[in-house]
Amino acid sequence: MSRPWRRGHTGGSHARPGASRLAGGLLLLLAVMPLTGCGWPESFARGHDGRFEIEMVDQEGFRPASLTVPAGSTVVWINRSTLGHTVTTDPALAANPSHAQSPGGVQPWDSGLIYHRETWQIDLDTPGTYVYFCQRHEDEHMFATIVVE
Repeated sequence: MSRPWRRGHTGGSHARPGASRLAGGLLLLLAVMPLTGCGWPESFARGHDGRFEIEMVDQEGFRPASLTVPAGSTVVWINRSTLGHTVTTDPALAANPSHAQSPGGVQPWDSGLIYHRETWQIDLDTPGTYVYFCQRHEDEHMFATIVVE
C-alpha cells in the first residue's frame, strides 16, 4: 500500500518512494511534448484526491486551457500567479460574451477575486460546455473551457 502524498511536502529525507522515477518520467514527458505539438496534458489537472485542478499562472492564464471531466466532478482553481484572477461564466460580465457560457439551465458563476495561493472550487453536475474567463485579464486572452460528460 502506498502512502498518500501530502500537499506542501518539500521532499528531503522523507521524499516519496519512487519520486526519482516520477521526476525522470516527467522530464521525458516534457522533452517529448514539443515534438508532438501537445499543450499542457489534461492528466496533470487530476488532483490527488479525485478532484480536478486548474492552475492560474502568469503569462499562460488557465492551465490546462481545456479540460473534460465526468458529471459530478469537483473542479478546483489554484492561483499560482502573483496577480489576482476570477473564474467567471457570466456573459453579462464579459467584454466578449463568447468568452462565457454555461449549459442551459445552469446559473452563471463568478468566483470573485482569487489572490495568490488561494483556491476556489465548484461541483459540476450538469453535462455540457462551460466557457469561463478572468474578468481582469479577458483582454489578454485569459479564458478556458471545461466539458462535462
